[in-house]
Amino acid sequence: DTEAAINLVYHYCEGIRPPPGMKVVMKNDTFRSLLIGLHTSDIVQHPHREVLLLYYETSVRYYPLLKERPDLLQMLFQSMTGARGLQHENLKVRSRCCYLLLRLVKSVGSNAANCSNNVLRPYVETAVSGIQHLLENGDSQMRSEDTLNLFETIGLLLGKTGLSPLEQQQYLTQVMTPHVRSIEVVLNENKQAIAEDPGMFGERLSGSVAAITFLSKGFKNPPPEVQPVLLETMRIALAVLEAMPGEEQVRNKTLVLVQRLIQCLEDEVLPTIPRLLFLLISHCTTEDILDVSQLINQLCIKFKAGAVGVLDACLLPFLQKCHYLSRTVVATTGSTHEEEMDAPHLRTEQLSIQKLSYSVLQHVVVHGATALLLSPTNVSSLEAILQTMSDGSIRAEDPLMKKSCLVFFNELLGQWVVDANGNKSESPTSNPPDYVVKGFVRFVCDVLIPGMLQVFLGGDSAFHIEDANHYRCLAEFSGILETLKSRLPEVYYQEVLVSKLSVQAGLSQSTIDRFRSAGTRKDFEASLKTLIQSGRRNE
Repeated sequence: DTEAAINLVYHYCEGIRPPPGMKVVMKNDTFRSLLIGLHTSDIVQHPHREVLLLYYETSVRYYPLLKERPDLLQMLFQSMTGARGLQHENLKVRSRCCYLLLRLVKSVGSNAANCSNNVLRPYVETAVSGIQHLLENGDSQMRSEDTLNLFETIGLLLGKTGLSPLEQQQYLTQVMTPHVRSIEVVLNENKQAIAEDPGMFGERLSGSVAAITFLSKGFKNPPPEVQPVLLETMRIALAVLEAMPGEEQVRNKTLVLVQRLIQCLEDEVLPTIPRLLFLLISHCTTEDILDVSQLINQLCIKFKAGAVGVLDACLLPFLQKCHYLSRTVVATTGSTHEEEMDAPHLRTEQLSIQKLSYSVLQHVVVHGATALLLSPTNVSSLEAILQTMSDGSIRAEDPLMKKSCLVFFNELLGQWVVDANGNKSESPTSNPPDYVVKGFVRFVCDVLIPGMLQVFLGGDSAFHIEDANHYRCLAEFSGILETLKSRLPEVYYQEVLVSKLSVQAGLSQSTIDRFRSAGTRKDFEASLKTLIQSGRRNE
């Protein structure tokens, strides 16, 4: 009877109109009195675990009442973190309380992250102590999901309840120190076992790294007092990766932690990144190279020119790994070349890997890390990089891949080629020598532009101007022509570039005249569109 009655209370808001029913019933004094009576009863002492869990579920669902009644919230916290919750003898109760406690903290503490009088503030010590007791209890038989929920709960309680920086540091150190030491013990005392069975230890330690990630969710802009504690987790994560770089789950969890710490610690993490990227790139597979590319892109976006020193030794190895993996997709399946042509899924996987190299190079240029291309480490491969991006512009099947490559060239032109007044783009990030600029312009004029015109005018009709993604390629290419027209000497543009196009692309005199007179991106778009449409009519 008790379970049925609480169940009715739990589902009551679902039948209330107008929706949302929960907001409506929380304004009903009679229903609120019923909830208060439930909280002040001895329901938490009920002998049946299903009744106890249903009470916790109901309490979390109707959390607005707890925001207004701190006394009820305190009673609920004590129950959920004590012997009737996280310390309960039944595994199901403990597991469910791990999840419900996280929901309760998120719900009650919402919209008050930086408020010194957060309603959860008085109960932080009680909750953290109860959670820590469970985490340190080796006989609790917790699931990995439960551990992650508890660490996230601790992070939210410490980072978003108005604790002072010194209190945050104290509690965080109290929680993290035994966790980090337990990882170190596993690494130091099981070196031979790890080498023999990396899979088992990889699963265990990747879960430990993931727990740190979940805890860090509570700290968006950690104070200086807290930053050293979080930074220490970077060191231990790198140690785990060093021990088992071949384990995908270890690489995955480490990547997620690093991406999270970049957001809250910013440039404090940079000294660790080169070694970490080296390990990730060396051991990544087709399954996780996407994650590596996202980390490189994040570094470019976040630190811009500041990422150059960090990525200098990693750019070429990453591009080489993409090339290697794209070529081995078929080989690892045992397929012949003819079978590959009949297997669209293999071709799709190849293209997705190729796309990563285009995307990374685009991010490098667009976000101000262009100096990477001219560093002593990478400058000897500049021509190969340009050829790769040109091949992507001309031969890639996906129009979005083509556009990424064209954006790369347009950005480089803006940064490297001066205009008539000797100005480059608004914020140039590199100063290449003149011979590099001349060689780059020559490459664009001799290779990229004729190749793209062949794409637009190709007889196989692979380019569809009516398609929005294809048209974006045309628009980006028009931007390249506009930049060249505005920045190259008039004689060079008219006599060299346009004349060369008339021969290589077989343009009519009227088309050549339109290109000579075009000056803006829209003018070039209109000229190219007319050229393509007239070419299609003549086929």
